[in-house]
Amino acid sequence: MIQLALVSLCFRGSFSQQAYEGTEADSISGTFCVETPLWIYMDVQRPVRQVFTYRADTLLIYYPEENRGFLVYPSTPLDLPLMKVLWPLGISELGLLEKFGYRLTGTSSSAGVVSSTWSCRGSTLTVTAEDGLMTGVKMQARKTTRTVVFSDYTRLGDVALPCRIEERSEEAGRTSLTRVTLSGLEELDAAPPEMRDFGFPDGCEVQVTRW
Repeated sequence: MIQLALVSLCFRGSFSQQAYEGTEADSISGTFCVETPLWIYMDVQRPVRQVFTYRADTLLIYYPEENRGFLVYPSTPLDLPLMKVLWPLGISELGLLEKFGYRLTGTSSSAGVVSSTWSCRGSTLTVTAEDGLMTGVKMQARKTTRTVVFSDYTRLGDVALPCRIEERSEEAGRTSLTRVTLSGLEELDAAPPEMRDFGFPDGCEVQVTRW
């Protein structure tokens, strides 16, 4: 099981995501709730109602209007729209890169920006931080380059979370850009009922997929 944070934190808010590839553009928006170490609930309201929940290496996806669902196990949720908001916690506090087999190969500091370079089986990651906050991750593997930029940090208790995450990916001459924006963040004492009690309703057609 992947764990991304040692801190105990439960929070909710709203999100929007815009994705661009070539001349095509897509956007989704909705509400979410996250409880660390890794329990994510997303209620996508536009353009199509969808509910995502991830916990214990299992991803559930439910389409209420069709009463249809998908169960994905085992699942690695690193590319879910809200997952990258937890990257700074996982990399800095739990040693996430080491758990994925990455080895620290170098560090540097310039003008207040600290950089660390990590390598694993032909893949290289460069992590940058400033004033104790992660500002970016650049991933290079074969013909693919992905750059993730974190900004607009806000604090919930003792934890700083990025409210804007921008990712640019270049592969085989194709470039894509994804922006995720969070708003209205609110710390909770515990997971709300819709998250805690979520499950496929009676009569739901469920397709099971193994990754």
